[in-house]
Amino acid sequence: MDCQILKGIRIIEVSDYLAGPATAMLLGQMGAEVIKIENKDNLGLRTIAVGKLAEGYDPNADGYDQSAPFNFVNNNKLSITLNIKTPKGVELLKSLIKEGDVLIHNLRPGALDKVGLGYDDLVKLNPALIMLGASGFGARGPYREYGGYAWNFACHGGLAYLTGYPDMPPNNLTTGTDIWNGYAGTLAVLIALNHRQTSGKGQFIDLAQSETVSFLAGEALMAYSLNGQVEKRAGNKEKGFAPNNCYPCQGSDQWVSISVSEDFEWQSLCKCMDRKDVAADERFATKSLRWKYQTEMDKEIGIWTRAHTKYEIMEILQADGVAAMPSLSNIDLLANKHLKARNLFQKLNYSGTDQIAITPPFRFSRDGVSISKAPKFGEHNDYVFKELLNMPEEEINRLKDEKVIY
Repeated sequence: MDCQILKGIRIIEVSDYLAGPATAMLLGQMGAEVIKIENKDNLGLRTIAVGKLAEGYDPNADGYDQSAPFNFVNNNKLSITLNIKTPKGVELLKSLIKEGDVLIHNLRPGALDKVGLGYDDLVKLNPALIMLGASGFGARGPYREYGGYAWNFACHGGLAYLTGYPDMPPNNLTTGTDIWNGYAGTLAVLIALNHRQTSGKGQFIDLAQSETVSFLAGEALMAYSLNGQVEKRAGNKEKGFAPNNCYPCQGSDQWVSISVSEDFEWQSLCKCMDRKDVAADERFATKSLRWKYQTEMDKEIGIWTRAHTKYEIMEILQADGVAAMPSLSNIDLLANKHLKARNLFQKLNYSGTDQIAITPPFRFSRDGVSISKAPKFGEHNDYVFKELLNMPEEEINRLKDEKVIY
């Protein structure tokens, strides 16, 4: 069953890579119609492919839709080809925006204004339009025109500085911040749609991707404001928890996460390990002492965990009220019985190859979640230009020759 919560809402997406597309994807998974604007001069994520196309992209080649990162953030969408660097392309996009509810872009601030597609221009065409600009550093401020990628936003947002080990550089969190921004953008659009429902008015949403990261680092900011403390990288150590680490298990590169906050949880852990001597060790008698002697304590725990599989550790400790979870690889995730039971993953076929799609981490009691595969390049040109915009075929062919529909 498809989710119908946002049925009737039309999203126009002018974005590439992850943050903007992730926002549009999540809205599409909730039932909105998402029309993605693409063109041959900027194929972006589609060029990151596998197999025959590992070093390039040919929209006419077999397997051209094999880009895993593109397919990851572009399911539940329609694709049209439109060159908005041409006056006619801008005109057509304006016509489409008149028929839309939300415009999503992740271009640098001012980029769309230069071609007459800024919010002040578009709101005259569609007063109820909601426009989300998901830029790196926001539409205002001295860094507004600076570019960057997820890793840069993690650093500027303050979270990378806190992530990693004391004797190593900050960990810039790979691409995770892009997806967090997708969720932040989705929330902002839903709030604006709710506001429009009562007021009839659209608005511009200025989303600074680095500030989403700063929001996630809020605890460290609060600590400084309260006591002047500058947080440092601490690896897996977490204040208020001891032990709190990943411990080795049977097999190669197999790990289990164990977290203990209260003294009674510590005693339960010692009982599960059958280590009365460790439970009676004065170095581990209180949370503060366990924090102080974490290296010695982790060594004792590791002796026990190495003798079991990560799932055995989880089951033993969870049965006694101790928080423990295996550290899952991508292969483990797909095989996990709990995630299978929740239907987190769905298989989609691209040119004869199965790829895994990830459903949202939330479930609605009245609506299911069904994932449709990411579109082929320009797959929905006929629907949008012929049916939605009522353009004659002769004009469409002419615009293809002029590289406007391109």
